[in-house]
Amino acid sequence: YIYDFTYAIKWYIDIDFEPMPFSIMNTSIEDVIDLMREACKHGHNYCFELMSNMAHDYNNLFSIDIFMHICQLMGYNILRSFSEHFCFIVGSGGNGKNSLFDGCFVNWTVPKPVAISLYDIEDDPFVTGSLANAAQCIYFESSTDDKVYNESRTIKQLTGSLNQMIHSKGIQKYNGPINCKYTFAANDQEKLKFNDTSPGFRRRINILEIWYSW
Repeated sequence: YIYDFTYAIKWYIDIDFEPMPFSIMNTSIEDVIDLMREACKHGHNYCFELMSNMAHDYNNLFSIDIFMHICQLMGYNILRSFSEHFCFIVGSGGNGKNSLFDGCFVNWTVPKPVAISLYDIEDDPFVTGSLANAAQCIYFESSTDDKVYNESRTIKQLTGSLNQMIHSKGIQKYNGPINCKYTFAANDQEKLKFNDTSPGFRRRINILEIWYSW
């Protein structure tokens, strides 16, 4: 990938490669949270603070399970290996999902994520050409108003194999890898309807419900 030189230089200089003062391989998630909270007493780590806020449950109490689920969601998006999953973040507006991704994640990724809705993934015959060189597809404006995802054929195909038939407009089809992670959002889980309810399909969906509201 070729980028403007000033952007490439800015990207390399602005990233802080200094390691954390502990190893996450030998430290429990509870201890990591305590260490981060202690570090935030003398400054701000806005990403950690936002994730802590988002990890509050329906009773507005911090939930370690929700926090770990958010960590897993972010880890999924930076996973290098192929993964047979796609994610939905469910919750009302103002729950922090745009701030977490647009503020703490998207600005630091190269190449930039694409934004293709699940409906476009199902209906656009050239969608594989748009996804072929992308690492993430992040789309947060999913509509759930009286709509049902019928066969979900394309998303099943994309999450079923690394090798896909890639079709770009004006270019002959060819077989190649698509290793893209898919993260969508919806406002109401009750309206998030898929006709395919088989275990083989349901195991591919990771749904995270966020109760936090700004």
